[in-house]
Amino acid sequence: METLGPAQLCSPLILNSIACGFSLATLQLPRIACQKHVTIVFMLIAVFAIHLLSWMFLIGLAGSSVVVLISFYEDAVELFGKDE
Repeated sequence: METLGPAQLCSPLILNSIACGFSLATLQLPRIACQKHVTIVFMLIAVFAIHLLSWMFLIGLAGSSVVVLISFYEDAVELFGKDE
């Protein structure tokens, strides 16, 4: 692999083709136009929905464990309780 000199790194073709794929700290290049921060509205909605569903799952899991504990207690009372 050949190394690029300072004159070659400054060409627009080199900057646009390789600078976007490498860390700028490694190449020691200034920030260029290929680095864009884009906000995807649907992605924000999807992330919110994922978090909401995760919390709903955990709440449902906790509720199910409470039901299991109540059922276990009632069954224990029925099995080991006084005979009528």
